[in-house]
Amino acid sequence: MIGVAISAIALGVIAFQVKAISDQTKTQKQQDDISRADRYVTEYQNIRKITHKLRQQNKKMSISQICDAIDNDEDTRSEWYAMMEYFERLGALVALGTIDKRFILKTLDAVIVDAWELSEPVIKELSKRDKDDLIFELFEDLYKAAKDSASKKQN
Repeated sequence: MIGVAISAIALGVIAFQVKAISDQTKTQKQQDDISRADRYVTEYQNIRKITHKLRQQNKKMSISQICDAIDNDEDTRSEWYAMMEYFERLGALVALGTIDKRFILKTLDAVIVDAWELSEPVIKELSKRDKDDLIFELFEDLYKAAKDSASKKQN
């Protein structure tokens, strides 16, 4: 009888420890999510600046000239690829279900559409020049979903 009581107490202690570990893990996951969100907000602010700069360049320069700038100017190249990689990673996180697609589309659909439509001609030109397909498939998938979301908002 005492052995059963000790076993029950041991199981209770183990269950309590498992719950405590689970709570700690959940808390750590929540903290990681908050930290990731903070990084994305900061990165997003930088991306908005790059998108604005690309829009200004599109007004002043041909697509060919923009591609020349990406090829020949380290700052332009790193900014352009930073923007593309940001949206590609965001597309990956959405595709994997790490970030809620509805939330992203509700909050960033116009930004995603704008960034893709500014970048698509550049992607095509760089791919043609380098005889190498630049594929930002996850960004493009995100764009299609964002375009659909934006058009539903307008209707």
